[in-house]
Amino acid sequence: MKQHLIEKQTNYLIFVVVLIYLVFQLLFQVLFGKLWIDNNLYILLAFFQLVVILLPALVFMHLTRPYGTAVLKLKRITILEGLLVIMMTVASSLVASVLNSFVIFLLEKIGPVTADNVPAPRSIPELWIQVFVIVLLPAICEEIFFRGVVLGAFESLGIRTAIIISAFYFTLFHFDIRNLLGPFFLGILFAWFCYRTGSIIAGILAHFTNNLLAVLINWYNRHIPVGSVTLTPAIMGELIILASVVGFILAIMLKAFGTITKGKVKPAPDSKKAAVVPVITHWPMLAVYSAYLIITVLFLISLTRPIL
Repeated sequence: MKQHLIEKQTNYLIFVVVLIYLVFQLLFQVLFGKLWIDNNLYILLAFFQLVVILLPALVFMHLTRPYGTAVLKLKRITILEGLLVIMMTVASSLVASVLNSFVIFLLEKIGPVTADNVPAPRSIPELWIQVFVIVLLPAICEEIFFRGVVLGAFESLGIRTAIIISAFYFTLFHFDIRNLLGPFFLGILFAWFCYRTGSIIAGILAHFTNNLLAVLINWYNRHIPVGSVTLTPAIMGELIILASVVGFILAIMLKAFGTITKGKVKPAPDSKKAAVVPVITHWPMLAVYSAYLIITVLFLISLTRPIL
């Protein structure tokens, strides 16, 4: 199958997945309401991961064989690689959190910004449910989709371009401007981990570590009342300093990781720089950008309304 055809088909896949995701979101809101969604949150989260993200990816891989089956790259990684991935992910999670905080800091110039996090687990059984639904399932399903199918589809454009595009598409799928810079930063790192090791296992491990850290922090802070986020310039300055220090440590680990995985990196294919613009401006993606823009504008408008 010609590579340019795979790139276009991948854009169609993303469009279909986004369409299904938004339609189900709307249907659940209209037919059942917020209370029903809150009471069945974990079932819905598992449904979106397995049916909306993983299933289309598996169907796509089946229909595009032998290309589709080759994108998973289920190769073993060494213990040292795994440990470095975990440590780099812990550091990058803090940096990503600060990046998101900076976006929220800017949004607060428009109006009060409230957090939209999954509720903190209230018991040990609920904590284990979150580990399965929020940690394990996204680590597998989203990595197969974004660091498997999407990253693999655009590798002929050059590995750097493929990593950036996969991270960009990964960011768009969150459909939340409050969660903008963090996923893009993590998406780049997770894709780079997969590229350097030649295995999607590295991305799954990184994604698992990032989400587990978030769930555990949420559990630790479960007794703290949930309220609006208020980031003063002083607090933001301290966060930036902290992120800079952690980022420096992260850079050292990334350098070390690049060294120990040097022998695993295959020569990059000839890139098609001229083809990048047609790929990211393909009409299915323009539709996705439009949906993201509409949702963002509606959210910004909501910030200007007084809280009753």
